[in-house]
Amino acid sequence: MTRERPMAKKGSKKWLQLAVNDYPDVLFDLVVPNLAPKPTRISWRSPLRSDGFSEYRDKKFIDKLGLKLEDRPLKSFWPGGGPRWDALGRTDISQILLVEAKARVGEIKEQGTDASGDSRERIDCSLKETQRFLGVDTTVDWSKYPHYQFANRLAHLYLLSEKNCIDAYLLMIYFLNDEVMGGPDSIGQWEAAIRTHHEGMGLRQDHCLSDRVINLYLDVRKLGKEN
Repeated sequence: MTRERPMAKKGSKKWLQLAVNDYPDVLFDLVVPNLAPKPTRISWRSPLRSDGFSEYRDKKFIDKLGLKLEDRPLKSFWPGGGPRWDALGRTDISQILLVEAKARVGEIKEQGTDASGDSRERIDCSLKETQRFLGVDTTVDWSKYPHYQFANRLAHLYLLSEKNCIDAYLLMIYFLNDEVMGGPDSIGQWEAAIRTHHEGMGLRQDHCLSDRVINLYLDVRKLGKEN
């Protein structure tokens, strides 16, 4: 039996755990209007209270979603120690939901990879492959600060949706009104920060995966808890 661990005390981790486990209807109403076709149910695979709020990466996230990457295996695309997903879900019509959540603007930026040797070479090759697919100048180094986190999430979305023909989506959930974290209180604040970040990465608004990257804004006050 998995040992139950306590819920996170603050930030995006806390709000996402709360949404998945205690307010799934709020999350459903936020997500479903952005999917086509529209599902009738979302099965959240993580972070579940019954599973100790575990988050998954590498082969474990593939297994948790019940996927088989038969055309392009994960191990040929990315070394171990890949993205640890904030949440994972699957709809009743087999849409795959990869979730990254943020509670403050500073979380958009991320340190670069510290991988070396063959692992670094594989990461660099896969990031450049993703850039070429998206029409991004490959001289923009996605393996470095501040691009790396969003870049590796995009690369995994590319692996699933384009190389393995899986109906996958990257849900970027941006929380509003997290006073403890000093987070934005308006969608406009988030949008300005996101636009600046994407421009620095060389991403066009209408890039080839733009219909699979869904920005969602969730007011923490809808989750029934005070900061």
